[in-house]
Amino acid sequence: MGYSARRGMWILALDTSTREGSVAVARGGDVVAAAAGDPSRTHGERLPGDLLAITAKAGVSLSAIDRFAVSSGPGSFTSLRVGLATIQALALVHSRPVIQVSTLEALARTPGAGDRVLAWMDGQRRDVFAALYDRGPRACIAGPRVGRPAEILDAWKPQLAKRPLDVVGNAVTATRALLAERLGTGPVLVDEPPPLAPVIARLAFERYGEAVAPHAAQPLYVRRPDAVLARRRGL
Repeated sequence: MGYSARRGMWILALDTSTREGSVAVARGGDVVAAAAGDPSRTHGERLPGDLLAITAKAGVSLSAIDRFAVSSGPGSFTSLRVGLATIQALALVHSRPVIQVSTLEALARTPGAGDRVLAWMDGQRRDVFAALYDRGPRACIAGPRVGRPAEILDAWKPQLAKRPLDVVGNAVTATRALLAERLGTGPVLVDEPPPLAPVIARLAFERYGEAVAPHAAQPLYVRRPDAVLARRRGL
């Protein structure tokens, strides 16, 4: 598909990596409509209603969508599964492919001033999900990984100190003191990043050729599911 044809391509994007999540519709690389979710309701309660509402707002039908895009994780196991299953079902019904985008990369592609971005998500159990990126396409320096915040910061200290840095994600608030202790006052700390679905839609436009069949889309958990861990412990 040539670039001019891609400019007319409709993309529906969904992020369920956090409790609120978000949805977006783009025409080519331009976001036409976007909305954050209601964190007081689960993704299972809101979907696919949120997707129907955003396509109506954008003035496009689901049958006209050319690519379905979804955050692949990391994030809550249940939320990721609900989001992925919803997108897979819609893509299957309409015979369209799916484009997956790492949640950590989407965080790293939000606007900022630093040359490098530390994507820093709440991993629960006092852990964080983390990855370090240079600004620019596909420039992952370290990660993704899950672990204790101090351990990750210490392990990545040489890479974190080399260039101006932004730290972006919902784990910033709980670890602000630790970040200041380990990184000093130089980094810009962003604890409330914008909704990720618009970023995912734009990345999906850039990567239209990486679309896969609906059944081939898989979540990026980083951490093993609780059931697997329990089996390994013999519980």
